[in-house]
Amino acid sequence: MTDNVFNKSKPVWLMIIGVEGSGKSTLARYIFSLPKDVRIRLLGDNAVFDATYSDHLLAYTLQKFLIKVGRKEVHVYPDGSEIVEPDYGVVARLFPLWYILQIVSFFIYSLKNLLRAIFGSIVVWERGPYSFLSYIACMELYLRLRRLRKNINYSYTLFTARILYGFLRRIPHSVVYLSCDFDIAKERQSGRGTPAIPRWIMLFRSLVERRFLRDYFTFAPLIEIDTTRRKPLQILIDVIKMLNHHR
Repeated sequence: MTDNVFNKSKPVWLMIIGVEGSGKSTLARYIFSLPKDVRIRLLGDNAVFDATYSDHLLAYTLQKFLIKVGRKEVHVYPDGSEIVEPDYGVVARLFPLWYILQIVSFFIYSLKNLLRAIFGSIVVWERGPYSFLSYIACMELYLRLRRLRKNINYSYTLFTARILYGFLRRIPHSVVYLSCDFDIAKERQSGRGTPAIPRWIMLFRSLVERRFLRDYFTFAPLIEIDTTRRKPLQILIDVIKMLNHHR
């Protein structure tokens, strides 16, 4: 049964990535709002949506524990909103453990979506592996900027990229990368009541994702769409064209 998955030309995973506020959830909602016959023709009759964060398992538990025992930091975002996060000094000292928990959590979710594909589903996956990779890189950069860890050379990021390369190159998937003007993205974040993510984080994660997709994970069919001034319906049409191309 797995051979059928690995040998398919049509993607079994459709990954939607991009900065927060670029329209990932909106695009997924439009895909699943298509008339049933159109959706079945594009994705089959067992399409499922997954928007889980990779750190919602073991690593998230560690972070919540640190906050609960008082090892926490309060960060004020540019829009004035506050967010409580774990003490990153402690996270830095526990970084190898934090990373192991992250990678195990991620692969548990990946296994879930692989099993879905094996049993005939197409998974529309918001964020997914490439966003996970940029998340690891961003954490390494953050600890380096705060001088909480010395001699950071992005070894965890590169190791993660090697693992993902071996894993993803055998699984048919397509990537929709949604770019957006950062000021517009921040307005959208504020409009839905979530803290506006600092510009440097959005910029860095965007650079990491684009660099790896263009220069390293070249086996993944990629469509880039600027959502700054495009309506969701226009974006959906471009994605439908890509899916029709892989039928």
